[in-house]
Parts: sequence; structure tokens; C-alpha cells
Amino acid sequence: MTAFIYKYPYGRNVWKYTSMSIARSSVLLLESKGKKGYSLKIAFVHFELLVHAFIFAQLEVVCIVFILALSIRVKYIKFETTKRAGWVNHGLKETESIADHMHRMAVMAIIAADIPGLDRDKCVKMAVVHDIAEAIVGDITPSDGIPKQEKSRRERAAIDEMCKLLGGGLAAEEVKNLWLEYENNSTQEANLVKDLDKVEMILQALEYETTQGKGLDDFYKSTTGKFQTEVGKAWAAEIIKRRSSMTNTPQK
Repeated sequence: MTAFIYKYPYGRNVWKYTSMSIARSSVLLLESKGKKGYSLKIAFVHFELLVHAFIFAQLEVVCIVFILALSIRVKYIKFETTKRAGWVNHGLKETESIADHMHRMAVMAIIAADIPGLDRDKCVKMAVVHDIAEAIVGDITPSDGIPKQEKSRRERAAIDEMCKLLGGGLAAEEVKNLWLEYENNSTQEANLVKDLDKVEMILQALEYETTQGKGLDDFYKSTTGKFQTEVGKAWAAEIIKRRSSMTNTPQK
């Protein structure tokens, strides 16, 4: 199924062939239900990813093909099931997964990157791939005590392994370059996506404070003075303002 999409050119053809694959995946999902040795969860995630690919094809987000390639391998399933470690370490329940985080960042990028001189498509792609290494190395947080250099080494090795799954080529090269650009914070697009990473975190923190009644000051403090773009600063300020106005929000 994935090879069916991958072998065709990017751009307009992605729309056509992804649509056909969505239909085929729907049939696969229904016919495979209850069959021994087949994971309905994997089929559902595959179908869901194809739907996302259909949407992203309008933006010509080439790297979505990379995610489709991984969807028939167990690695991508970890994005769906692995919870963000920071929330888990703070004893929160029903927290977002890595996939949830990346998806919301991609949506934010569509909105925030509508700025003259900024490549919005690149921002969306970068948001989608910025945490993909965690499918292999896990969500490493400062509390794990792993040096930044070692964390970077592990993640770079994971990216190399993932790109090999594509057999090299343009898609693999783009994924690696986007990830490196983000890690090195080397462009204005990377600056924005870095900010969106922090904005999504404190927005999620506010949601958990209001729904689970637990103060999450550490997450807000970790972003103080670290926003690089006007959009990031403005969105963060609005979140802080809303937090301060909510009298029932824990502040510890």
C-alpha cells in the first residue's frame, strides 16, 4: 500500500494516488476485522495517516510520504501510544502522545507561518518531523540526566536509521535536512517551529492545570526568555494572561 504511493511523483499526483489508497485502506480495514494475526489498531492508524496525507497533499508536504512508509512498520505506532514523558513524570493522567504534540504543532504552523518571507510549507513539514527520532530513542527529558550531546547523538543515529527505511532518495534527504535545520535552529523557519514547540507545551500545561488540578509552574518557567519570534512571544503572553485570569488554576 505504502509503496503504491511512494513510487509516484510528488505534487499533484500525491493527491490522486493517496485518495485511491484511502479507499483501498478502508476496504482493508473492514475485511481484516477479526482475522487472526492481524492488528486492527495498525490498520486503523494506517487509514488515519492516509487521511492526513490526503489533507497535507494540498500543501505538498512531501515528508508525509515518509510517515506513510513508517506506518506499516511498528515504529510509527509508538508515536500514537507513547505519552510525552514530561507529563507522565509529573503524575498526570490521560496525557498527550508524541503524535498529538506533533499534529498540533503542524496546525499551529499553518496559522502562524503566514508571514512574508517565511516558508509556511517548510514550517509545517518541520513540525511534523521534529520529534520523529523519539520513535526509537524515546522522549528524553532533562530529568533523565542524559547529556545534551549524547541525546543529540542518539537522535541523529535514529534519524539515519529511519531514512534508511526509505532507501535514501529525495524524501529521506528532505527529512534529514528538516530535522537538522530544526536541531541547529539555523533558519527563521526553525526559530518559529522551536517557539511553537514551547507554545504547544505551555498551552497543554494550561489545559492539564484546569482539568487535573495540578500546578505545572516548571513548564512555564522553562520557557521564560527563550522565545525567538514575535509570534511565539505573543502567543505565549496570551496563554500566560489567560492562566493568570483563571482563579481556579493551580499556580504551583
